Amino acid sequence: MKKLFTIGIIAFISMIGSFAASAQTNPGIRKDVLNNPYLSKLAEYLGPESILAEGLPQKTWGYYWITDWELQTYVETSYYPNGNVHTELDYDITTNLPTARWTYTYQGPDGSGQLTEMLGESNETGSWENSMKYSISYDSHGNISEVAAYMWTGDSWWIVFGYQSIYGYTPQDYVSSITSKTYDFMSGWVWDTKDIYTLDGNGYPTQVLSQVYNGAWADSSRYIDIDWYEYFPQVGYGSFEYYVEELWDGGAWITNLRELTDYDGTGGWVMTNQVYTGGWVNSFRETMTVQNNRPTLYKYEDWVDGAWFQSGGEKYFYTFTGDNLTEEIIQTYDSGLPGYVNYSKYVYSDFFYTTGLTETISASAFRIYPNPVQNDMTIQVDSEVSAEYYFEVLNLTGQVVACATLDLSTSHMIIIPVGNLPNGVYIVRASAGDQLITSKFLKE
Repeated sequence: MKKLFTIGIIAFISMIGSFAASAQTNPGIRKDVLNNPYLSKLAEYLGPESILAEGLPQKTWGYYWITDWELQTYVETSYYPNGNVHTELDYDITTNLPTARWTYTYQGPDGSGQLTEMLGESNETGSWENSMKYSISYDSHGNISEVAAYMWTGDSWWIVFGYQSIYGYTPQDYVSSITSKTYDFMSGWVWDTKDIYTLDGNGYPTQVLSQVYNGAWADSSRYIDIDWYEYFPQVGYGSFEYYVEELWDGGAWITNLRELTDYDGTGGWVMTNQVYTGGWVNSFRETMTVQNNRPTLYKYEDWVDGAWFQSGGEKYFYTFTGDNLTEEIIQTYDSGLPGYVNYSKYVYSDFFYTTGLTETISASAFRIYPNPVQNDMTIQVDSEVSAEYYFEVLNLTGQVVACATLDLSTSHMIIIPVGNLPNGVYIVRASAGDQLITSKFLKE
């Protein structure tokens, strides 16, 4: 799904089918966090969740293509009953001995709730020793408020990178601004950027104003003329169909570029970026093709001499044994050939099947109708249930495609528009703290 600020989609695509389910997360985490080398490991688990009928692999072999497939990595994974990752063991493929271990901590002791820590340990001396850890915290609305990476110095943890997000909310709990800080080891936490949203009555931004900090906040750029494909007001992110970007030159707004995106209804899209030079001129184009809820092709093209020239891309191939994904091959585009060449391969085995979280509320407390649904889905909650619940709608790859918050002190019914979703089966997940329940519905 294309997201606000063009969030690191390619990093996530290569991981689909490769990594296990993660806790409820905020998909709006910024691209600069995901691209930071310290956080490459963390990005795997802050991506879309995987709620699949098939099992989760406990053994993964990773290969890279040189002149043939050569084994490079071997990982063993254990899971909580709900499918969230508990531990990962990375093995040396020569000695077949474990060299690194990752342990994942969530808000709930049973692996429920949001991911709060990833602890990395090394086994260089024959025993496990601290190496690195990631810490993740959330605000009262469930959005990520801080991500930090630490290195072990031998007697204490030393922060090497950090990112903070301070969310502003309207009385309706719509995100109205996101102010960020980054951690610099020389000066500590420093202000970075601020995004200010102008909202309509439904919480959708009609303008996104970006500012940068250099002793004081100053306008930098803004998005205007926005058409949304989808948007989630409570978490402050979504997908564009169209927007225009303007740059502030100190005295006036200067038109810079625009993006136009066509969605095909299967999860795929074509995004065209154009720059303004007295008129609109093509710059680059990205294409994503999806089949059966899995990406099969990503293509990047530049506009050269009046025609599209492909300069990058990936292809994805999947092999299943029953319902389980047992092999995944990724090819990358070589513009010198031109054509796609083998890049990496993952082989999965010893599958684990989730048993689910212990439900602390009864499934009968929720009623979803109509089911099947075409446009608006209503969720009715029993009056005896008293809490604030966060609802998410997920497709069968675990991608969050809609969300909403229901404050049961004011209402016991919520309507979630699903008319723009492709036809198929979806999962509704309701959560409040460590309470969790899921159900399914059919969109037709």
